[in-house]
Amino acid sequence: MSLLISIPTLYPFHLYPHLCMVETIESLGIVQHFRKEITSVLDETYRCWLQGEEEIFLDPATCALAFRILRVNGYDVSSEPLIGSDEEHFFNWLGGYLKDLGAALELFRASQMIIHPDEQVLKKQNSWTSHFLKQELSNSSVCAYKHKKYIIQKVNDALEFPHYASLERLLHRRDIVNYTVDNIRMLKTSYSSSSIGNKDFLRLAVEDFNASQSIYCAELKQLERWVQEKRLDELKFARQKLAYCYFSAASTIFSPALSDARISWAKNGVLTTMVDDFFDVGGSEDELLNLIQLVEKHDVDVSIHHCSEEVEILFSALHSTISEIGEKAIVWQGRNLTTHVYEIRESEEGKLNAVSLRIIHGTHVATEDVNQEMKRLVHDRRTELLRLVLQEHGSVVPRTCKELFWKMSKVLHLFYMKDDGFSSNEMINVVNAVIHDPITLAEH
Repeated sequence: MSLLISIPTLYPFHLYPHLCMVETIESLGIVQHFRKEITSVLDETYRCWLQGEEEIFLDPATCALAFRILRVNGYDVSSEPLIGSDEEHFFNWLGGYLKDLGAALELFRASQMIIHPDEQVLKKQNSWTSHFLKQELSNSSVCAYKHKKYIIQKVNDALEFPHYASLERLLHRRDIVNYTVDNIRMLKTSYSSSSIGNKDFLRLAVEDFNASQSIYCAELKQLERWVQEKRLDELKFARQKLAYCYFSAASTIFSPALSDARISWAKNGVLTTMVDDFFDVGGSEDELLNLIQLVEKHDVDVSIHHCSEEVEILFSALHSTISEIGEKAIVWQGRNLTTHVYEIRESEEGKLNAVSLRIIHGTHVATEDVNQEMKRLVHDRRTELLRLVLQEHGSVVPRTCKELFWKMSKVLHLFYMKDDGFSSNEMINVVNAVIHDPITLAEH
């Protein structure tokens, strides 16, 4: 089924505003208040999609929006209907009217939802829409959109932060700050909907965001006390990255009810960083072997079996934290995960650089060629991971568990997209935006 090219006589007033309402609610971070309504809209949209209703398929922007929202929410939709949204057909659809930056943005965002290696239509769509959006923002034609600062900001964000590097709470803040209640979409004629821009949504989003921040600040203080109690701040060889570790949790597992998950995530991040530093620069060979043996046995008296104070501090923190996670798991899952967590810690011993290994074992292989090969491999594995996360049928792992892998992937990409952002202090403003700096309605 291909997307038809002709401009519909009647524009899609029914589904499009409701889909925009869903996207608005999701982008402002207030989904928890409207789950029933969202499910109703998505089920109706999926029904229309399966029946091939013109309200979706005669309008490229509506088709792209429906495709993206349905796929992200686990509905089984094919990218085939987007075949008609190539560059030539897109401008034919516009019929000489205003170049619709918003429609191109919808097509670009949909093109990032690749979960199968053979989805060439999405790959081609991603290429031309990204080029078009960059061109529109860089040349004089951007003046035509000066009255639509919101859409310009959305385009900038979409280009700078692809979906695989977009942390939810950062996106929520940007969308709240740049939110406009006067949302008008330009087609052959303009129309607006109160469902798309709503002051009540904005007020609720600001209240929720600031209330969550008060919880985040309290949790971070709790973690700071934990660092001191476990004497982790005394390990001079280690990077002290508690704020970054907690930020990575708060920006992705942001629901107030998920405090235990955020605390566990942050503690594991801190300990992983410090153990990594211990193996890299902090520990002698004897100390490293001692720590490994303690972790393998795990049920030992560290005060007797440690060979240095650093080993004692690290293992004591590891042992108590793993035991704490096990106890919390009993409450949530009815089973003790302590042994599994220790097994994971054992598997983390040592790390290999894929680029270096490829160069060493290759024959006259250039570094740049290997870098490009690794980038393709990362892209393919990321696509596979997204497919596994979104897969509903035949999956025995709950989606909330699978999403943790996707969230961690996004966190790591954000930290390392340019350089080693984790080791530097360049991201402290981003951390403050999620945890410390409240939003005021006056910003609008």
